[in-house]
Amino acid sequence: MHFYSVALVVILLDQASKLLIQATIPLGHSISIIPDFFAIVHVLNPGAAFGLLAAVQVDKGLPFWTAELAGATEAIDRIYAARALGKAAVADHDLGVGRD
Repeated sequence: MHFYSVALVVILLDQASKLLIQATIPLGHSISIIPDFFAIVHVLNPGAAFGLLAAVQVDKGLPFWTAELAGATEAIDRIYAARALGKAAVADHDLGVGRD
C-alpha cells in the first residue's frame, strides 16, 4: 500500500508542476534555475516519455506499443508482489527469467 501512496503523490506532483508551467511560462520560453546547468523550459511533447511514440500512427503501431507497455507493467507488478511475499524464485520462473 505504501508503494501506491508514493506513486500517487509523484503523479500528482508531476501533473501539478505541468499545470504550473503551462500557466506561468510562455510556450518555448525557459526559466534558468542554475545558470548554464538547469532550466525549466515550456515545450510540448506529442509522444510518451522523451517523445517515444510521437511518430507512431494510431492505426498501425499504437495497439502493439500499448500491449507491450501493459505486458511490461504486469511483469513488474508480478515481480514486486512475489518478492513482497518472499517468493522471488516463483516470480522469476513465471516470467521465464533465467531459463536456458
